[in-house]
Amino acid sequence: EYMQRIYHEKTPQTYVRMKDKFPYLPSKYVDFMFNKYFPVSSVKMIDRREDEYWITYTVELTVFLPGGMTITKTGTGASRKQVTREAKSAAERGERTITPFDYVDNGNASKAALTLAIKNAQERFGIGADITDRIILSEEEIQELNETITEAMKVITNPREQIKWNER
Repeated sequence: EYMQRIYHEKTPQTYVRMKDKFPYLPSKYVDFMFNKYFPVSSVKMIDRREDEYWITYTVELTVFLPGGMTITKTGTGASRKQVTREAKSAAERGERTITPFDYVDNGNASKAALTLAIKNAQERFGIGADITDRIILSEEEIQELNETITEAMKVITNPREQIKWNER
């Protein structure tokens, strides 16, 4: 029921942006909603790749529930490296290739790729599902997660269960 509520929550249209005729949500909104539903989580970088044009990150995002229960999803994000106009024009004309000296700022591309990877993982928990139209879980997975979260909610709302959990 908890995951269904997240999945079916309508995103206010004021947060929906368009890029190339496709709707998307700003990272700030996705992050806010994710933290609203899952206040305790951790991110682990599991892969970073770089070639002459792109920087790509893959992350694991884990949410921690009471009783030691966790849910983990992965997300991948990529960003194109920015090069000077002169270098780009020369490469497009076939006059020369891009060199490391032609890059404007790899830090921005790296940060953008990592932010996108985290956002993609957050969306796999159902944040903005009405906009991104992602199939995030099968019915069996939703049922299993609902049972896990229901058990976790018992721990949260029952002081005796909290004491038992804290004594572990």
